[in-house]
Amino acid sequence: MTDGPGATCPGGQQDPAARLDALVWLDPASDRDVALWRDIRLEMLTVAPGAFGSTLAEHEGRSLDEWRGQVASPVLQTVVAVRHGLPVGAARLMRPGDGLPAELISMYVAPVHRGAGLSRRIVEAVLERARELGEPTLRLDVMEDNPAARRLYE
Repeated sequence: MTDGPGATCPGGQQDPAARLDALVWLDPASDRDVALWRDIRLEMLTVAPGAFGSTLAEHEGRSLDEWRGQVASPVLQTVVAVRHGLPVGAARLMRPGDGLPAELISMYVAPVHRGAGLSRRIVEAVLERARELGEPTLRLDVMEDNPAARRLYE
């Protein structure tokens, strides 16, 4: 999914979400895609260390093949928002099977890109992918102390 130039926010400023190059569903065979996940995941764990169920220390120093294993998970699909070749946001669609509902997990947008609609676009991409895969329900959990996320999902 790519965007054309020229979308503006109130006040005439260009909308940062409109400058997005692409929303990329990651391919574990692509070193570039694996590196996008590595880079955004390390940023996620740096910026919001308590939000994602693991720590920066657990992820630093991993080889590209270890990151590839995360991207290649049979129960997870990962979408990364890319701007100028750099990851600026991400989310994962988890499909655990066994009759359990699919989940949107690991939702993140870099602070400089927040408030411009990028989170909504990522969520919509995950919803669309879940529908394409025949998932009737998409579940998510939001921390009570995260009012911005709660507004996004309501």
